[in-house]
Amino acid sequence: APGGTPGSGGTGDGTGGTSGSSGGSSGGGPIPMDTGAQSTSAAANQQTAINMIIKEFPQWNNTADINALKALWNRESGWSNTAENAGSGAFGIAQALPPGKMPLAAQPTSMGGSANAMAQIQWGLQYIQGRYGSPTAAWAHEESAGWY
Repeated sequence: APGGTPGSGGTGDGTGGTSGSSGGSSGGGPIPMDTGAQSTSAAANQQTAINMIIKEFPQWNNTADINALKALWNRESGWSNTAENAGSGAFGIAQALPPGKMPLAAQPTSMGGSANAMAQIQWGLQYIQGRYGSPTAAWAHEESAGWY
């Protein structure tokens, strides 16, 4: 499971967390970085996530879970596969902290990865399933604790 400290801007499991301010609502949130990676659009990344949900997480193929996931990752990264929180080092669409917890393809180019959006989304959905059970539950935790 990801780590960090509450408010640090990375997916967390009680020992860490994502900042409720990541996504640009205040300073220190993740911003798309010129990492040399191929950046994909937020709309394309959202569609990739919906397609994965339909195929791999059909129990989440409902308005509540899809809207919760959209809100969660919009706040975390703006759905940017190159978003990096300069304060914490959290990286990617799901803001993994440290980024090395994701598969190599999902990691930033500075770590030898390619910031692959599909790999980041897959990892993020698996993290949500394992830690919270659903995007709705992850979003509820984000809203109450300021991190997920």
